[in-house]
Amino acid sequence: SLLAFSYTSEEDFRRKRKQMERAVAEKGFAYLPQRNALTPDYDWIVKNSVRDMKETAVRLQSEAKRLGYQDARRFHGMMAAFVQSMPYKMPPAARSDAVGRKIFIGGVTMPLETLYRGYGDCDTKSVLFASILKNFRGTDVVFLAGNRHMFAAVPMEPRMYDSYILLKGKKYLLIELTQPWHLGHVPREHLHALRLKKLEVMHLAE
Repeated sequence: SLLAFSYTSEEDFRRKRKQMERAVAEKGFAYLPQRNALTPDYDWIVKNSVRDMKETAVRLQSEAKRLGYQDARRFHGMMAAFVQSMPYKMPPAARSDAVGRKIFIGGVTMPLETLYRGYGDCDTKSVLFASILKNFRGTDVVFLAGNRHMFAAVPMEPRMYDSYILLKGKKYLLIELTQPWHLGHVPREHLHALRLKKLEVMHLAE
């Protein structure tokens, strides 16, 4: 319903569309004018979920220390494994609030809700992973989206046979979060899409 409005002139149309874009942005969405549709604002979701994920991040960090995972690769691998262990299932496009009203969520649940539900799909798991990592100072996360899929990348020196991207002279190791893939390894079709430049690179705000 946020996309629907009436107007009396071109100037009125531009003014009301800006109002509409601000309204959807406050709810964690971006407006796509070419399709007259909404898409989740992943940066907004992560930014507004870091605090919610603090306890989870602290517990995972404590477990990593207990296991002796001191280097960055093992630490990131443990965080990824936690997210990968959740069953793959697509969230609904909408959910109902306490009084039964439909709320559009665009098929992406907030990380705290994802933990409660215990499942997620590619972008839901990606924002959960990023929201946990962003609790650690200086953490940098990139999303790669396209070909009906999303996965993540973090700055890390790759090993032999690892897949990575180069951004502003920095290497980012690819991380698939839907299934238990090792760091630096993603399905072949997504590597192919990456080589053909069919994936959008989304650098999350610091």
